[in-house]
Amino acid sequence: MVALHELSNIDPDTLIERNARCALRGKAALRRAMKMGFGAAFLMASVGLWVFQAGAGDGAMQLIKLLISGVLLIIGLFCVSGLDERSDVPEIHIDPMNRQLRIVKVDSEGMARICATHAFDDLAEIALRDGLLTARDHEGCELFAIPVDDPSVVEALRDTMQLRA
Repeated sequence: MVALHELSNIDPDTLIERNARCALRGKAALRRAMKMGFGAAFLMASVGLWVFQAGAGDGAMQLIKLLISGVLLIIGLFCVSGLDERSDVPEIHIDPMNRQLRIVKVDSEGMARICATHAFDDLAEIALRDGLLTARDHEGCELFAIPVDDPSVVEALRDTMQLRA
């Protein structure tokens, strides 16, 4: 994820930012609970179709139950497997006023931590190619490579940093 800061002089521990972090954590907890609840319900429904049988039924009915049970099982597994969504992709905060680029990662407690700060002048290359934003230092080492899918973010990056396609 890439964030473009318009207000670069805000302290990282202001009341507004702390309240925003709490609200985002609350949204994430609600989304996680909903996924867990729906996933468990779908998984139980897929098994429940076979546990509670009204009668022997014919072959066509068994086939329909098998199909519905399989679909419910797949949806339930999809919901439950999406519970651990944290990826190792860091966030990049670009501060055009101070001409800095900050790499922010989320720790195990869900708190955003600044891992590194780089001045624009210290970077040898910042490029946006094939939907991937990459930066290299003067030694040629890759500092990060982050996928950028949103066209509005791509356009904002090109405007802010004068990037080449």
